[in-house]
Amino acid sequence: MKKAKKEDVLLGDFDTERTLLYNKKDDKVTKKEFYSNLFGLFIYIIIFVITIPHVLLRNKLYLITTLYFSNLDMIATVLGFSGGPYEIWKYLYNPTTVTLFGFLSSSLINYLALIGVGFVCIRYAALKKKIFGGLSMLLIIIPITYLLPGNIIVYIMNEVAKYLYSNNISYYLRWVVTVIIGFITVVGIIGFERIITLTLSPKLEKILVKIYKYYK
Repeated sequence: MKKAKKEDVLLGDFDTERTLLYNKKDDKVTKKEFYSNLFGLFIYIIIFVITIPHVLLRNKLYLITTLYFSNLDMIATVLGFSGGPYEIWKYLYNPTTVTLFGFLSSSLINYLALIGVGFVCIRYAALKKKIFGGLSMLLIIIPITYLLPGNIIVYIMNEVAKYLYSNNISYYLRWVVTVIIGFITVVGIIGFERIITLTLSPKLEKILVKIYKYYK
């Protein structure tokens, strides 16, 4: 029987590794890791998805809340550095995930982020009576956020950790400093998004109003 040439095989390793449904690497999450990370996900949702946004909304900080929600993935990326305390956030949100739990956790966080952004934008539009103002915020914030992937934060934190290690900084101090640097990076990104949104949102709102009136 004639042996098939490599180029004749349609389904190769590249294709099977594109999805976790084929990926055989999803066998490293032990029962202990599953429950500890499930607990970590619960803690993350209670504190970062519910409590902090509640405080921001109660203070009517709509733009900041929207930007905060749109960066839930980056916050989770920072918390997951070195697995977090007792590795409860080891699979919380990794830009490159090789486990089914990690995939589901990351997908849930992305979903919650989109829901949060949409809700705050609609809330803003309803209170300010600016439908297209809320829509313009949504159209600007979402692409900016997802064009700034968590890989950048992971890279920065890893480089900081390596630098501190090379200078003989103690383990726990390295962890604290690295996580702080991660959060500072997230705050910087949110600040950048705020400037972009405040600058472009009014202009985009006018364009959307003109488009609406044109097709009215």
